[in-house]
Amino acid sequence: MERILKSKRLLILLFISSLATIFSCSSERSPLLPKITGQAGEVVLVMNEPIWESEAGRAMGNILASEHPGLTQLEPMFDIARIGHTSFTNIFKTHRNIIVVNVSSGDEGTRMNIRENVWAKPQIVLEINAENTDALHSFIVTQEERILEELVQAEINRIIDYNREFERSSIREHLEENFNLSLIVPRGYNIAVDTDDFVWIRHDPRTLTRDIIQGVFI
Repeated sequence: MERILKSKRLLILLFISSLATIFSCSSERSPLLPKITGQAGEVVLVMNEPIWESEAGRAMGNILASEHPGLTQLEPMFDIARIGHTSFTNIFKTHRNIIVVNVSSGDEGTRMNIRENVWAKPQIVLEINAENTDALHSFIVTQEERILEELVQAEINRIIDYNREFERSSIREHLEENFNLSLIVPRGYNIAVDTDDFVWIRHDPRTLTRDIIQGVFI
């Protein structure tokens, strides 16, 4: 009887070990990333205090907080959460937009590496490396448009993916058939007016919330 129990325990241990091996291999091959944190228009800027107070740091702050175009009131392009390198822990690494600035005399030249989905998904990480603050400042000034473009496009891509996930496919099919136009329209929108040369796609949430009416004219 004791031999039978030992055999059963051995089989159970072998089974658990095989499962652990399978899960370990699968996790190494396709790691699961958490979802991004933070609100749209937020950026975590990893930059130590001396660099932040330098001309280069002020230039980066001015770029990210520059005026948002097309609005009737002054709004910054991005809200900045600036932290030092030692404070850049896991709680910040899942943020949607991250800029990491490194200044080291060991670096040759100044460069920016653009990576996606490093610690979360869908995430963008801009890593800027420079040998000194003067080189960093020159790089930030000359690459202003590119820095903003990468961050803005990442936010646009997230909106597109969200709308595609909750799409009203019937509206897209109608527009493709009648106007030769492909447009992803999320749920909650309906066609309010439809003529041969005009369509009004409207979202009216007043019955549920106090939000304003949103519309697209084609």
